[in-house]
Amino acid sequence: MGATAEELREFSRLYRKVTTDLSLATVYRLPEDLSDRLQDLVSRAHSFLHSGRKDRGRLRKFFLETLPAGVFSDRYAWSCIAIFYILFSITGILGYQYRDFASSILGEATLQQYESMHSGEREEITAGDSLIGSSYYILNNLSLSLLCYGLGILAGVGSLYMLVYNGFYLGTLIGFLLHSPARDNILNWILAHGPFELTAIGLSAGAGLRTGLAFFSPGSNTRLRAVTEAGLRSVPALTADVILTFIAAFIEGFVAPSALPTEAKAAIGIICFVLIILYFVIYGWRVHSGRTPDTIRAT
Repeated sequence: MGATAEELREFSRLYRKVTTDLSLATVYRLPEDLSDRLQDLVSRAHSFLHSGRKDRGRLRKFFLETLPAGVFSDRYAWSCIAIFYILFSITGILGYQYRDFASSILGEATLQQYESMHSGEREEITAGDSLIGSSYYILNNLSLSLLCYGLGILAGVGSLYMLVYNGFYLGTLIGFLLHSPARDNILNWILAHGPFELTAIGLSAGAGLRTGLAFFSPGSNTRLRAVTEAGLRSVPALTADVILTFIAAFIEGFVAPSALPTEAKAAIGIICFVLIILYFVIYGWRVHSGRTPDTIRAT
C-alpha cells in the first residue's frame, strides 16, 4: 500500500474509532448527515484496507497460475518456438559448413561487415554504456516482437514469415561467425542471453498466429469476438515474451560485453534455459493439470 508502519498503526487506530462512532450514531439515531459522513469514511477506509491485498492476490495468481499454465497450454507458441529453433539449427549448421550458403542468404557484404564487427579485441565499457546498450536492445527486440505479433493479422502468414525470416537470418549468421575469426567473440556475446531472446521470438509469433487465424477464420463467433478471445488467450505468451525480452536485453547489455570468462557466460545461458523449462514446462504443466501452488507445496 506504500504506507509506513507508523502510518498503518495510526490508520488502524482511526479505523477502529470511526467504526465505533458509526455504530453509536446508528444506535442513538444521530443526524443523518453525520451518519452519512461516518459511513463514507468507513467505506473509504475499508476500500483502502483491502485494495492492496486484492491487487497483490491477483498479481500473485497471474504469475503463479495464469502465466505458466497459459504458456504451457499454448500450442501456437510452442509450435512457433519449435519451428524457429529447427530452422535456426539447420541454417546454423549450413552456415557453419558452407560459406556459399551463408552468402546466398545474407550477402557477402553483410557477412564481411559482421565478421569485422565481431573480430578483434573488445573495448572496455562503463556501466552507463551498458545501460544505454540495454535500452537499445529492449527497443530493438520489442519492436521485433510487436512486428511478429502485429503482422499476424494477415491470417497468421505475417507472423510465420517473420519467424522463418529470423530463423534463417540469425541461424545462418551465427553459424557463419562460429566458423570465422570472430568465433570466440560471438560465443562470448550470445551465450548468456541467447535462450531468452530467441525463445521470445517464438512466443510473439505464436501469439500473432493465433490472433491472425481467429480473424481469418472466426468459426461460429463474430470476427470481433473471435479476435478478442484469441487476444486474451495470447496474453500469457505476450507477457512471457516481454519478460524474457527485458531480461535478455539487460544480460546482453551488462554480461555480454563484460570480461567474464566464456564458461561463466555459458553457465548463465544454461541457467536461463533451465528456468524456461522449469517455469513454463514443468511448473506450467503442474498448474495446468490442476495442481495449484497450494497443492504443489503440500505434496
